[in-house]
Amino acid sequence: MFFASVVLLPFIIKYREELKKFTAKDLINIALIGFVGYFLFSIFMMHAMKNVSGVIGSIVMGTSPAVTAIASVIFLKDKMTPRKWIAIGLVVVGLLYINFGELIEIMEFGGSFGMLIFGIFLVFLAVCCEAGYTIIGKEEAHIKPVLVSSLSVFFALVLFIPFSIPELSAFNISNVTTGQWLSVIWWGAGTISLGLTLWYFGIEKVSGVEAAGFMGLMSVSALIFSYTLLKEPFYIHQLIGFIIVF
Repeated sequence: MFFASVVLLPFIIKYREELKKFTAKDLINIALIGFVGYFLFSIFMMHAMKNVSGVIGSIVMGTSPAVTAIASVIFLKDKMTPRKWIAIGLVVVGLLYINFGELIEIMEFGGSFGMLIFGIFLVFLAVCCEAGYTIIGKEEAHIKPVLVSSLSVFFALVLFIPFSIPELSAFNISNVTTGQWLSVIWWGAGTISLGLTLWYFGIEKVSGVEAAGFMGLMSVSALIFSYTLLKEPFYIHQLIGFIIVF
């Protein structure tokens, strides 16, 4: 969040005059985006990845389109069609198939199914947070997207500080490798600042349900990177389940 804030600070300075036009509702929604979309999402995802592989995490992220579409219908009154309901059903079937396959793998190798389910549950909570910042962000489409992402990131940074200080006192920064520093910098400067600013530019022009469809691409890229960058093992039930979800 610190690196994201450094990148986004110039935009707050540039558009500072527009801050005077913000209503109380705008400020509350931006604070909610920071709390749900950055603070809670990061906590859920980081703890989840201690219990599940990148492959499983990416597949559970495949529920994003379904969750966001349902939220769009409930909160934004977007139109739902039979075809979209069928798509949501396929997502559920695909995830059930994957979890059944994981249960078999764990029973064979003596792993903890309870920890796997807990990790999957945390990833799903992170997915709900994604849906949350998309729905709330749609409500703030009248504000420059870069301002929405900038202010919400700063709000999240403030939330993280009191939780980070106790951990920092017992943490040896010299143990962090160059690759880990680059990962953290990219997560802030790339994924958060650039990625979400582009996302808010997009949802300014499309419905919540349409945006939900593109969220499926996150699970596609995450799955590919899990195999190529993390060198995680490939299982046929993951591929079959992923195809159903996709």
